[in-house]
Amino acid sequence: MLGLIAFVVSHFFQQIPAVELRDLIAATKPIICIDPGHPSEVSSGVELQNGATEVHLAWLVGLKLQEALNAKACTVILTKSKEDELVKNTVC
Repeated sequence: MLGLIAFVVSHFFQQIPAVELRDLIAATKPIICIDPGHPSEVSSGVELQNGATEVHLAWLVGLKLQEALNAKACTVILTKSKEDELVKNTVC
């Protein structure tokens, strides 16, 4: 799933010529929210699979995506501030 998200974002930015992308971002100042996944009340995401946990991989992908989007002058907000922060899936 994370690979698909990274591919889609990467593909999106590659399809827009650099000049158009710069103009689009300058005009809209997009704010993008990244939810780097678990842990939540539904799943801890800490089970090892192929030597890594879902929590760790989701966090790394979220940080890389944040870095790439910041480099494109986007404002990026993460739903959590550290890898092991509990995020509750509740409605306010």
